Order: sequence, then C-alpha cells, then structure tokens
Amino acid sequence: LKTDPLIHQAMVIGDTNNHLAALVTLNRDQVAEEAKQEGVTFTHPEEMAAHPWVTALLRERIRQKNKELAPYETVRSFRILAHEFAMEKGELTPTLKLRRQVVVERYKDLIAEMYRKSKFDA
Repeated sequence: LKTDPLIHQAMVIGDTNNHLAALVTLNRDQVAEEAKQEGVTFTHPEEMAAHPWVTALLRERIRQKNKELAPYETVRSFRILAHEFAMEKGELTPTLKLRRQVVVERYKDLIAEMYRKSKFDA
C-alpha cells in the first residue's frame, strides 16, 4: 500500500479476523495535486480524509494493488485517518516503526467498524 503515491502511511490489520483491513494516512500534497486536476478542493486535513472523492480514489487504487496479491493477502476494507501516525502520540518508535498495539488500541472502534460491515469496501 505504501508504494502508492497517495498513501503516506499504512497499517494492515487482520491477525484474528477473516480478512485484512488497513488504516492509511494520506500524502496530502499528492492528493491535493490530483484533486486540483479534478476540480476538487479541501480546506483542512479532516475534510480531505473524509471526502467521498478521496475515498473512491483510494478504493480504486487498493483494488488495483489487490490484483497483484493472493486472495488471502488482499485488503478488503480500509479507513483514512486525518492525521499521520506520530512519535509524539506514542504511535511510532524513535526509529519511526509503528507501535501496532498502541495504534490498535487508539483506533479500536474504527477497526471494529471495518469488521462489522457485512460487505467488503475495498
């Protein structure tokens, strides 16, 4: 997922679930550039992360990435976070590795929502 120019950070989840899900943060400059070409504008990061155009664009990008993967490797649902994972929030180590336990705890409601949905959204 992180090879896509629109995605800055990604954490894939699925250890104890029947499919993989992901939390992603945006490369805001790249998203803003593509949005500008389509006539879409944003006033703040929260609006960008929640915008239907951005969600649809990422959904298509993830679908394309999934075509390169085995079925058990595919990401079937995702959520876009408005802000990046940060060391200050305890989500990253000093070497910028994700602290998965911290992220899972912080976003547990969002993660649960992804797995409650009856149909796959990626």
